[in-house]
Parts: sequence; C-alpha cells; structure tokens
Amino acid sequence: MVRAGTILPDTNRTTLSHDNAFAGKVALIVGGTRGIGHAVAIALEARGCKTFIVSRTAGNFDEISAESKNVGERISCDVRIAADVDAAFQQVVDRHGRIDIVVNSAGIGRSAASKNRVEPAMNLSDDEWQEVCDTNLRGMFLVARAAAKHMIPQRSGEILNISSARGAIRGLPFASGYCATKMATRAMFQSLAAELAPFGIRAWSLLPDAVNTGLIADTNLAKRGAIDVNQMGSLIADLLALPTDAVVDDLLLAPFMPSHTRAEGIL
Repeated sequence: MVRAGTILPDTNRTTLSHDNAFAGKVALIVGGTRGIGHAVAIALEARGCKTFIVSRTAGNFDEISAESKNVGERISCDVRIAADVDAAFQQVVDRHGRIDIVVNSAGIGRSAASKNRVEPAMNLSDDEWQEVCDTNLRGMFLVARAAAKHMIPQRSGEILNISSARGAIRGLPFASGYCATKMATRAMFQSLAAELAPFGIRAWSLLPDAVNTGLIADTNLAKRGAIDVNQMGSLIADLLALPTDAVVDDLLLAPFMPSHTRAEGIL
C-alpha cells in the first residue's frame, strides 16, 4: 500500500505536490466541465499546468460555477466521434507543441432515455445500451489512442482514466451497461500500461468510491456520504505529480475520505 498524501484540515489541498509541480506542462481534461474532471483541471492549474477542458457541447460550459469560469481553455468535442477527438488533440498540439497529461473523466451512468429511472438489463433498448457503451468505452479508447499517438514521439506523458471502485470491480444491479464499460476500460488500460511503458508513458486507472458530483446527486450513494470532489481533484493532481518511474496500475481509493484521513491505494 502507498500513502497518497495527507489532506490538510479545512482545505481542499493535499501535501504531496507543490504549486509549481506542473510548470510548463500541458494537460487535456476530457469531461472537464463538471464533476471530477473539472476539479482536476482546477487542481492542475493551481500547480502551474496549462489546461484544456474538453466537453461534448459548448452549452456545458455555461454550467461551470462563476468562480471557475477562468479555469482552462475550452474545446468542443464528442468523445464518441474519432474525428472530433483527433481534432481536439491536434488543436492543443498546434498551440503548444505537446500534450503531457490526459485525464479522461467523460462518462455516463445511464443513457439519456433512462437517466431518471432504474432499469434492469432486460428492459434496456439497443439505443440505451449503445449510448453508454459509446461514451464510456468507445470514447475512452478514442481518447487513449489519440493521446498515445502524440505522446509516443515525445517519449513521455501520462494518461489517466477515471474509473469506478464499484462498477469496475463487480457487476451491480440496474447498472449493467455502466459496470460492463468500466470493467472493460480497466482491462484496456492495463494493456495500455504495458504497451506504453517502454515509451516513458504512464497509463493508469483511478477507481474512486462515491464522489460528491452531479452523477450521484439523486442516488442513495449521495445520502450515505461521498468523497468531496475538490479534495479528489487535489489528490489526483498529487498522484499525477509522482516521479515518472513510479509504476501505477489500478489505484483503488478508500471509501469516504474525511479531511483528517489519508487516501490509500494499490501501486
């Protein structure tokens, strides 16, 4: 087990990295307009990183809180479409010549059609199933592929997949699509980690338990308690700041992380 840094009381900052940990680095945050992705963007910028926030529609950016309006440059991209993903990456490379960090937190728990109701697997339509698979699995692959293509020539980089401590470990009732995609992407990143390590690229998955975001706001998970999203963003930034020779596989975060505790993971 490894200690991933102490969360300071009464703050959203952790102690592992410093304010200039990412000076000169360029990051692309997929799904960065809200939730974990947006918290990571804030934490990376606080540590000196140049960040680009990618989202499916420009309208999502209007939902960012007023105090966070100036975090990151914004790129419209549908992760389900290969041409959109490739164009987003190329836009960043054309501007800065490189991409050092890619964090993919784009994901949905249910399709738009079944968003507000619980559905057993046998009631899901083809379209509902496909929407979850296209966003969570195909989108994750397209982003990872684009990241690898740009990072291999520079022989450095970090690709982080935000997975799930619940969905990626065992199948849960009424979440067949979500669990299937989270397990699949976890295996995909295990393969990527081995393939990309010789090029100095670290590919890994983070498996957090319930995090206080809009995704779980109306669920029983929220009622039982969840990790503060800003503390999660700070911790992820710290983990991204680990030395380049640190080997990270699947990092499983302990459930419910009060401000006085440490997050522990498997390295």
